[in-house]
Order: sequence, then structure tokens, then C-alpha cells
Amino acid sequence: MNNYAALKKVSNTKFRRYTGVTRFVFDFCVLLIRAYFEQTKIKEGRPSNLSIEDQVLMMFEYYRENRTFFHLGLSYGLSESNAYRTIIKLEDILIQSGYFKLDGKKALLDDKKIKGIIVDVTETPAQRPKKKRRNKRNIKRSSKQKRKYSGKKKRHTHKIQLIIDTDTRQIISVHFEKGACHDFKLYKNAKIRVHPNIKKQFDSGYQGVQKLHTNTELPIKASKKHPLTKEQKRSNRKLAKERVYVEHSNSKFKVFNLLENRFRSHSRFGLRVTLIACFIN
Repeated sequence: MNNYAALKKVSNTKFRRYTGVTRFVFDFCVLLIRAYFEQTKIKEGRPSNLSIEDQVLMMFEYYRENRTFFHLGLSYGLSESNAYRTIIKLEDILIQSGYFKLDGKKALLDDKKIKGIIVDVTETPAQRPKKKRRNKRNIKRSSKQKRKYSGKKKRHTHKIQLIIDTDTRQIISVHFEKGACHDFKLYKNAKIRVHPNIKKQFDSGYQGVQKLHTNTELPIKASKKHPLTKEQKRSNRKLAKERVYVEHSNSKFKVFNLLENRFRSHSRFGLRVTLIACFIN
């Protein structure tokens, strides 16, 4: 089957609607994977019946639509296990190429390149871990279920912390934790060091971060006896307007149904989020 031949004729807008990425990103992935196969001297098994373009398209369909490997195999004339192995191989090639990586935490120590950052957390539904206990009298949740259960979303989730540059609006680094972890605890567990001159903006879930960093901005919280004044409300609206770009990044992540809907796998979550972050950048 040659699914890419039909997709190649559509406009750039429809191409991005179908795959979730621009045509430039798609062609760059094809170029990297073709170069890898040409340089590899040891041939790994029989050659694939699919072209490299169709293999890459199958990977992006998996990301964009969150289809099962069984359905992907039917669409491309492969077995379920073969579709799984193909996508795993392509992901490893792209990560190992070195082109799909973020700047990381070290970039936050350079105040010449980065003037300000915005930190926020988004959640992705997760597959509920199975109970290991078979005793019907004890129906308590297992420790794995407790660690993934998010009290805010009322379901099992993965948490993704994004740090973006306020000027370029690109993702600098991503960090992961299970759904039960609080946003501020996730930030502390990541052990992020930021240059004092870099301006840092957080939401109200990061109360206490000003003790760790200087030059921070948080929204002012109201209490029952101390409602917000007009100036405080105006300050919160101004901060929200500046922080809205991280919400745009969150929405770009959710374009890929792999992260919008339930993430069925229990592995490779961080690798796939990193790849998607690089596709967005």
C-alpha cells in the first residue's frame, strides 16, 4: 500500500491536519531515516514492504489519531507486531540522530539567550494500573494506582511540566511525573536551577516558589476575609495575558490524540513527549 502517494497531492494545510506536523518536519524525518538505513552496514532482517515515507506516515498517524497497532497494521498491510516494531525503530532512530532534542535545564543558566520563562503543567489520561492483590476482601487500591491517580482530574494521569521561553515561545525542557504528584513537588523533583536575572512566571499552584527563586511572578490569591482589590485583579489579568503562550503550547500537545486521549502504554511516555515537543518547536 502506498498511502503517502495520495497524501502528497493535498495542500499544506490539509497535510498538517492529517499528520499534525508541517511538511518540512515530515520530509526531515524521512531524510534522517533514509540516511540511517543507507549508512547501516548490518541489515536487520528482511526489508520492509513499505517505503520510508509510508513508515513515517504510519508513525505520525499513531501519534495524531492514537490508533491501535492492530488498526494500523490493517491499513498498511502489516501484522500488529510488525507495525509496533516499525514505529519503535523509527522513534529510536529519530532520538539517536541528535536532531530531536530540547535545550534542557542547562539552558536556564544562560541569561544572555533567555530573558524569561513560563512554567506550567498539563495532564494526559493514563491506563489504570492493574491490582496485584487477588484477595477479594481487601479492595484497597494498589500503590501503583495511588501514584497515578490525579485528585484534580479524578482519574489516572501522567503529568507533563513544560518550560517555555517567553520571547521565542519554544519549549526549553519537559519533565514527567505520575498524576498524584503536586505541580510544585514536580518542579522541586526536577531540580531546576535558573539564573537569577531570568524572569520566571508561574500559576497559583506554585505557591512557595518565591522562596527558591528570586525574580518570580505568581498570581495573587484571594481569601475569604481578604478579597482581591481592583489593582490586584488587574495585576492577575496582566500576568495571565503573558502566561497564555504556555497554554498555547499545551493545546499544540493535545493536537496529538496520543496525549489528548488515554495513553495506553506503560512505557516510552517520556520519549514520545520529547519527540512531540521537538515537532512543535
